[in-house]
This record gives sequence, structure tokens and C-alpha cells, in this order.
Amino acid sequence: MNYWERIKNKKVTPYLISIFFFLLFWFFRSAVFDGGSSDLWVREIEDGVWFRKRRMLSFFLMQLTYRISNYLNHWDGRLTINLVSCLSGIIFVFFLYRICQRWEKGWIPFLLVMTSGMASLFYGFIETYAQVGAAATVFFYFLFEYLAGTIDARYPAFFYSIAAMFHLEVGFFFPVIPLSWYFRGHKKQDLIFWIYGLLPLALFWIAISRFGVGEGDLFENIQWVTFTPRTDHTESYWLFSWSHLKEFAQFQYRIAVITLPALILLLFSLKKKNWRDPIVLILLVATIGLLFLNFCHYPQRNLQIWGVFAIFGLPSTLLVGYLLSKIRLANWIAAGLIFISVAVSVPMIIARAKLGQRGEGTIIIQNVPTEATILLDGYKKKPDIYHVLQGKHNLKIITLSPPHKFEQEVEILPKKKVVVEYQPLR
Repeated sequence: MNYWERIKNKKVTPYLISIFFFLLFWFFRSAVFDGGSSDLWVREIEDGVWFRKRRMLSFFLMQLTYRISNYLNHWDGRLTINLVSCLSGIIFVFFLYRICQRWEKGWIPFLLVMTSGMASLFYGFIETYAQVGAAATVFFYFLFEYLAGTIDARYPAFFYSIAAMFHLEVGFFFPVIPLSWYFRGHKKQDLIFWIYGLLPLALFWIAISRFGVGEGDLFENIQWVTFTPRTDHTESYWLFSWSHLKEFAQFQYRIAVITLPALILLLFSLKKKNWRDPIVLILLVATIGLLFLNFCHYPQRNLQIWGVFAIFGLPSTLLVGYLLSKIRLANWIAAGLIFISVAVSVPMIIARAKLGQRGEGTIIIQNVPTEATILLDGYKKKPDIYHVLQGKHNLKIITLSPPHKFEQEVEILPKKKVVVEYQPLR
């Protein structure tokens, strides 16, 4: 029995691995607002937003965590989202391991996913996509359990509903549900169970589309790349233009650099019977659905929104690992692919962590009027501001009666307190 076979049968292993990765996630957590909406989400969390369309549960969980952590230790929106992303990583790792645990050479897909760029979501990425990635992994775990005949359809259906409540982008792999029902025997009772499990999603949809629950847009500002060149670009930009293809390649490099090249090679090197495997077909359909999202969704010329596409790395990289385990020299080829993934993803994780530059200090503002608006780097704050990252910050205090704007540059050193005396208008 090889090493993987020995450890995968130990019940405690997924818990230990999840805890290990959480410590890794937290140590290398992001200290920069490099997501497409990082800055906006921090502002809205600190402003008290509970629900946002397209990502309802993601915002609810972040707001709930913010209320608790701010009350206990004065945490701000940045640290709150850091923590939620890292905690999502625990769930992601646990269920990813449980998925791979049932496969021969399951260490290959597990490590391929965990070293891919998409896994950097869980290193405290200041966005909402770590949560949907974790929820999607839970869904796939129960889906494979359903295909194995150990549970009925209510479980994967319910967890699909939950995943969709975290972000509606999971709709792009909805076709795996009827496909799974077909593979399981397409029985009427199973179909009823699927409907039961999807009822929460139906009620959720009614709440946000009919009754206006949540803030922000639902579908209004979603744009697509088509065969018609966009008029808001100086260069030609359409579905198969060089500018769009280059941008698409940059996203894939960031999310899962080895996935598409490996899938193309495996397509020509594996026998047809391998592609008839229900697990392969399920992952392939999910991959194609999310690939459509990645290729056709308009990124507004902003590579920072890579997070919305990152979920593509889950089914696609799992598929590569699962198929790879069926060929000769699988271990050596997998080691090479893992090395490439590490070489691409680790430098980006380390750069975002800003190790040695993320010390925190405190700003205490004295003599400030109760009705004044306090802005630190544009964020509304209270007179006592905790967990301020080291470096220079812009502090503004604005009063309306009498009209006055007090502005000062504040430099924060690790574990130091800066006292600012408000100077009223004389």
C-alpha cells in the first residue's frame, strides 16, 4: 500500500489537512485591494450592507462576521473579508480532499487544484469568490456521493441551491444536474427529490427578482463579448479578436495555467472509454459551462476581476487530475504540472501578502465633534481607528456646521498609536 493509500483511509486526515492549509492561508493572507471590487466591498461592509444581488449569502456572511469581529476586536472590513476567505478555504480543502479521497491516485487532482491560481482565493482574497468556490466544492462532493448511490438527490440539490445563493455564476454548471439524474437512472422519484432540494433556490430567486431583496444589480450591468466589435475600444475587440484572445489567455494563466493545455493533450492521448466515465462527463460539462463564462463575459478591460472567473479552475483542474491518473507516468507528469502551477501561483500569493509590510497601528482622534465625518483613505471611520496598515494614510475630518475640512497625512508604524488632535475652524 503506497503512502496516499495509507493516509487517505485515516478519518482524521481531512481535518488535519484543512487546519494546516488554514494556517497557510492566514499567514499569507492578502494585504492589498487587488480584486475587481475589493475596495467597494470593504466600504459596503463597513457601511452595514447585509445583502447584495448576485452574491446574497456572501455578503450576509461577511457582514455577520464583521459585526462579531468588530465588536470583539475592532476589526475592519479588510480583516473581516480576509478571515471569511480563509475560513472558506477550510471548507474547500476538506471537501476537495473528500472528493479526491475516493479516487485512485487522488493526490494528483488534489495537489493540482491546491497549487492552481484559483486556490489563491483562499489566501484572504478581499472579494466574495472564495465563498462560492467553497460552496461549489461542497455541491460536487454530494453530487459524486449521489452518483455513487450513497445518498439521494435532495442533498446535492440543496447544496446547489446554497452555492447559487453565494453567487449566481454557478448557474453556468447547472447542466450537470439533469446529466447526473440521467446517469443515476432518470427515475421519477429522483426527479421529485431534485425539485425538493432546489426549492430554496426558487424561493431565493423570487425574493430578489420580484420583491427586490438585496442591493445592487442582478443582471442589468452584465455585458458579453460577441461577434460585433465593441465601440468602447480604440482597438478591435470582439470574440475572436487578438486583444480579446490575449486577455482570455491572461485570465487562464492567472486561474489555472496548466488546465487547458493539459486537457487538449489528454483529449488526444486517452482512449474513448475514459471520456465515457460519468465523473469525467460531469466535470467536463461543468468545465465547458464555466469556460463559456470565461470566454464570453466582458471583463471591462480589467484583469483584476479574475476572481469572477476563478471557479473555472475547480472542475477543469479536477478533470485534468482525474484523467491524468489513468495514463502511464502519471506521477512524473503530475509532478511537472504541479511544479509549473507553483511557479506561477506562489509569487502572486507572496506579493499580495506583503510580508514584513503589513504591520498594524492605531489612530486616536481627539476633540472631534460628534457630528463630524471622519474619512481615512476615503473610508468612514470612528474617532478610534484600529488595525490600520503601516504606511502613510490620508485623514480627513469634515464638519458641516460650521463648514470645515481638516486634513492630515498620518504615518503608521507597527504596534504604535498615533494621536491626532482635531483643530476646529477659528
